[in-house]
Amino acid sequence: MIRKLLVPLAAALFTLTLPGAVAAQAPAASVSEVAELATRFDPPLDKPLRYKLTQENVRDGKTESSVLEQEVTYTRGSEGVVMTLRPLRLTTGGTAIDLTDPKAPLPPVLKLLTAPVAFDLDGDGSIVRVRGWEDYKRNLIASIPAMVAISEPDLAKRPQTERIIRNFFGKYAETSAEDAPHLVAKGWPEVLDVMGISAPAGEWMETETEETIALFPEPIGYTITLKMDQLPGGALRIEMTSVPDPAELKAAIVGMAESMRKSAPPDLPMRALDPEEQLASMDLTMTMVVDLDARTGLVRRAVTERNIKTGDKKALDRITIEAM
Repeated sequence: MIRKLLVPLAAALFTLTLPGAVAAQAPAASVSEVAELATRFDPPLDKPLRYKLTQENVRDGKTESSVLEQEVTYTRGSEGVVMTLRPLRLTTGGTAIDLTDPKAPLPPVLKLLTAPVAFDLDGDGSIVRVRGWEDYKRNLIASIPAMVAISEPDLAKRPQTERIIRNFFGKYAETSAEDAPHLVAKGWPEVLDVMGISAPAGEWMETETEETIALFPEPIGYTITLKMDQLPGGALRIEMTSVPDPAELKAAIVGMAESMRKSAPPDLPMRALDPEEQLASMDLTMTMVVDLDARTGLVRRAVTERNIKTGDKKALDRITIEAM
């Protein structure tokens, strides 16, 4: 049971994702022009809020899904607002686990992955950094032997498995607290990246941005298109599409693969990507629709989709965050 739950639980909590950071600015609108819309951030403090995060992965026409119920609390920190995510309940494969139960049948590594994580936010509500990131990394590295024991029952194969896992999480250790949010929280960093933007109501805008992606050796350029609308009932809707520069994305993936190959242990070598693989078409286009409370900036509902394509293989990852 625990081994089967480790992968979906880790997938629900850890990810390598695309950025949604946008700094689109539009000229001030006159009375005769389209109304200018902007997000606002004024969340209720010290009030636990419940959310449901549904993750769906579509591969070869088959969909795997999991639901993670979370508690979100905003508090006042020394430098601004702090957002704390606390996992409550995970449902996957027809099995539900109460993550708040100290007697839940979870090994130490899963208890670490289900611990609350906090973020410093800027004045607009975007995530700035992971709080306590150095302690988090130390605890993660210390839990590797437990990960190995769960993932590999064959004692003879565990040394190789441990080298692979240590090599992978070694990339985490090189990541700064500012670049780490996408590694420790699913969905939320992308959604909150849209905070602080403004645009004329109902008009599509386009801008360019460059983002440093954790585990990728070089930043990647993106073309961002977005639109903001005022919805009935006091909500703002932001629709956004993020398209990576194909050449830069390919170079980043090839560079990451080459870095992993060079750091692989001699008794477990990795082959280099062949020319056909390097030239294969790659696409990681992301689309997102976010409904925010116009007064508080709280997320009401957000759907993020990533269309993943490598060569002729296609897949879809969808994350839906909903207030409960």
